[in-house]
Amino acid sequence: MKPARVVGMVLGLGIMALAVGAFFSGEPASVTTQGRVVTIIVGLMGFLMFVNNLSGSASKGGAKAQPEAASAPPFDARPCPSCGKGVSSDHRFCPYCGTAVRGACPSCGKDVKSEFNVCPYCGTQLK
Repeated sequence: MKPARVVGMVLGLGIMALAVGAFFSGEPASVTTQGRVVTIIVGLMGFLMFVNNLSGSASKGGAKAQPEAASAPPFDARPCPSCGKGVSSDHRFCPYCGTAVRGACPSCGKDVKSEFNVCPYCGTQLK
């Protein structure tokens, strides 16, 4: 389990404990309707924080957890012809190595993939 998840779970439990303590404390501010509503909302927020950090920690079937989504390529990614990392279909250059993955047709100016030999829009030879 990642340290950030552990910290999130502990903070969630702490927030829940403080909210329960405030709810049953008998303090003048906590016995009003407004005070009760606030402590219930804060307790629910702590619970959601705890559950959110808890639910991402278990892996299915005992297998290793998948890498974080930030390291995964976008869903519409294709491999860069130079470095092989995922490049989004709307990028003109690979953000990792700088290789042009898409260019513009010199005749019609429309975007074309760098591996095309002929422009699919106007038929101009590209290579």
